[in-house]
Amino acid sequence: MRIAIQTGVLSTRWRHLPHRLSRLAMGIADVRGASRVTLGQIMEAYTEATRRLLSTCEECGSRAIKSLSLTFYLTKTFLCSIGQAVEDVVQNGDTECLEFVIFPHLARPSDAWLVSFGQRFMSFFHACPVAFRWLTRLSLQNLAFGDSDVPNLLSACDKLQFLHLRCCKVGRESVLKIDAPGSELQTLEFVYFECVRIELACVPKLRQVLCETWSSETTPLCCGFVPQLQEVSLVSAALSRQKPFALSNCLSTTGSLSTLCLDFCCQMIWIQPEVPNVLTPMFSNLRDVYIHNVFVECYLNWTLFILQAAPLLKNFYLSRHSCPPNKSEDIAKKANLLWETPNFKHLNLKLLFMKGFSEEDEVMNYIRLVMERCVALKRIELRDKDPCKECKDINPESLGFPLDESSMLRVKEQLTYGFSSYAEIIIR
Repeated sequence: MRIAIQTGVLSTRWRHLPHRLSRLAMGIADVRGASRVTLGQIMEAYTEATRRLLSTCEECGSRAIKSLSLTFYLTKTFLCSIGQAVEDVVQNGDTECLEFVIFPHLARPSDAWLVSFGQRFMSFFHACPVAFRWLTRLSLQNLAFGDSDVPNLLSACDKLQFLHLRCCKVGRESVLKIDAPGSELQTLEFVYFECVRIELACVPKLRQVLCETWSSETTPLCCGFVPQLQEVSLVSAALSRQKPFALSNCLSTTGSLSTLCLDFCCQMIWIQPEVPNVLTPMFSNLRDVYIHNVFVECYLNWTLFILQAAPLLKNFYLSRHSCPPNKSEDIAKKANLLWETPNFKHLNLKLLFMKGFSEEDEVMNYIRLVMERCVALKRIELRDKDPCKECKDINPESLGFPLDESSMLRVKEQLTYGFSSYAEIIIR
């Protein structure tokens, strides 16, 4: 009883504390009992809680929120109430970070629902212009946009720095063109985004781009004026209708690129090797390259065309892996890339990191080739493959990774046999 009375007294004294918070993050999962009520009840409780937290009280006076992050469903009835509560706060001019994470309540909506959700979001956008004008981060899922929706959104959200679009589309016959010379955009992420191609016509402050699992038949991304672009990540399992493309077609105007990540998801290699004089202007500042999930039967020599075209490259990361054959007829057939490696010397590579190493001729010859070409190599790190739920039951044994000291010593001797190298070889 004493504890109950003390708590009751303290709660009245603490009522003003939420109104003094300068950083707030509110998500659907924070609504108590959300899994046991209807969608309308969830959003009603969420909206009421959000409005209370964002409101002012007589004891606190005016409200200053530096950082506000809201995650909510795209439920038509409550969108304007949430937007109005946000606008009342940001109009004070003190908000530095405003984030919306918005998604429909359906996990896999039909095309008709995608269109409906897209229209609902755009109506919300037009109804709350002040809130979107202060937006710095936006994540959307399961929406279909009209051809002009995304450009209009970026034009109005002039403080937006981060945009994430997952399972969204503008249509297979449409090109998403982003021409935003006055925007603050620094990061763009497209995951399962459906369109012909993404064209970054003019995004002067852009630093990072992720393009994962695209539907275009050839080049998924095309860079225009992106003078500050530093990191590009391309991740996808190639579909049967897709054809390999040249990185130069994708990155033709980049010159500040420092990190390149390519993930083939254990399927067909979807890039074409190119001669260095084409790629070197784009890779002149490249420092780190990550090539993930090359299927284990694939030859590796083709990867050196990137190394040859990037004279200042410091770190080269490569991972090999194979999951069970994908039974889908829509997945492209795996094929080896044949590449006759020219005799060149690389003067700056310091680290070669390989995950999924195995003691087989193809891999051993590849590492020796890198050691021979890279005269400044200081460290070679070889690791076993990562555990994988998909292929664990089918192939539980290692790819041939040396486990004992004697086998590790044998591998090191084979790698250095016949020529001198100062590189430290670490196997673990």
